[in-house]
Amino acid sequence: MTISKTKISDAGEIVVIAKNSEGEVLASAMLDVYQTKDFRHVKLKPTSFMTIDELHEREVRWQKEVLGSLGEAFEKAPKADQQKLMRIERSKSPTEPLESEELIEKFTKPKNEQFYNQLTYIETTRPTFESMKLEDVTLKPGHIEKYEPAKETMERVELRAAPKVEKEAAP
Repeated sequence: MTISKTKISDAGEIVVIAKNSEGEVLASAMLDVYQTKDFRHVKLKPTSFMTIDELHEREVRWQKEVLGSLGEAFEKAPKADQQKLMRIERSKSPTEPLESEELIEKFTKPKNEQFYNQLTYIETTRPTFESMKLEDVTLKPGHIEKYEPAKETMERVELRAAPKVEKEAAP
């Protein structure tokens, strides 16, 4: 059996006693503690900071690894001319506004009466099902009083003084 988080001072004989009304039982076992190697006994080396050039090299190397053969194709491809791109953008037809007249009119025109009638129809209460209706119960007229719980009374008990006990002085 392996017990983690033990100290070297825990090694030795362990005695366990179990007692109950039937009697008591004694059991003993030897506990051996072995030290396992972990990183705590190794002194950590100091941090070496990377220079900007090393970081740049690392980024370039990472990009080449990620892109693979596509990276070379991107480098060889002709670059876009900014002025040419701007001319093409301007020559395109003007963009349509997001809010067209039809859309604005749809939300600003007043609704007709039929629309409001449909809303009130939705809001009206629906009749309940026959199985959910409750029977009408007629109550007899009677006298109503506020509920008052019955008052409990305690039995009268004659108390007498307890006899005085003298304390013995400790020897």
